[in-house]
Amino acid sequence: MNSIKRLVVAAVVGLGMSAPAAAALVPVDLELSLAIDVSSSIRRQEYRLQMAGYADAFRQQSVIDDIVGSKNGIAVNAVFFSSIASEGIGYQHLQTESDVLGFADLLEAFARPFNGGTDVALGMQAALDSILNNEFEGSTKIIDVSGDGTGGTGRTSRAVRDAALAQEIDAINAIAIGTEFLAAAFAYDVAGGKDAFVKRANSFDDFAEAIAKKIDLEVDQGTKPIPVPATILLMAIGLAGLGVLRRRR
Repeated sequence: MNSIKRLVVAAVVGLGMSAPAAAALVPVDLELSLAIDVSSSIRRQEYRLQMAGYADAFRQQSVIDDIVGSKNGIAVNAVFFSSIASEGIGYQHLQTESDVLGFADLLEAFARPFNGGTDVALGMQAALDSILNNEFEGSTKIIDVSGDGTGGTGRTSRAVRDAALAQEIDAINAIAIGTEFLAAAFAYDVAGGKDAFVKRANSFDDFAEAIAKKIDLEVDQGTKPIPVPATILLMAIGLAGLGVLRRRR
């Protein structure tokens, strides 16, 4: 019996040693999920302007320099949402200038996956799920939301935002394409976390400039220890629009 037990123990130990170890997560300075509105209110040409704006934002020399100069690079993906949401471009590990420019090309060439109504909260949730279930571990984790409508904001988006912050997402930032009212809704219902901010583009023609500044700030947030002084902007927009939002609901 003792001999049999020894054989069994040896076999179990051998199986344990041969079992593959769980893959370690790849460290990065920043995990960034881009949640991009592709609802029907965004016309075909506006979608192209939107994606070209994202692409050009990553082609900025300041963004390239921050990523190349970071310790471990960044991991970034693109989630698309309307009345449904899904990851369109999986996480890319950007460390070199070639990596960054390649990701910019992916963004600019990406075909619109679907359209439909607007559900901002659904896009936020998809971005959160993608950060929690990828192969990277970021020192900073940021969700970047862009949209031109308020559908899916309110209690639902606030619940997703609060859940994200409770699960170690550092910030949810937003860019509102349209009115001050939309920017206020994003400030009050969507954005949150450390140094969170909202930017506004009057139209898709202005989107490229606004998203360029936004991506630049977010890469700074993730790759530099210096805090971005944008919380004041978020608070100002949110407080200014709070009364308007309450009256309209």
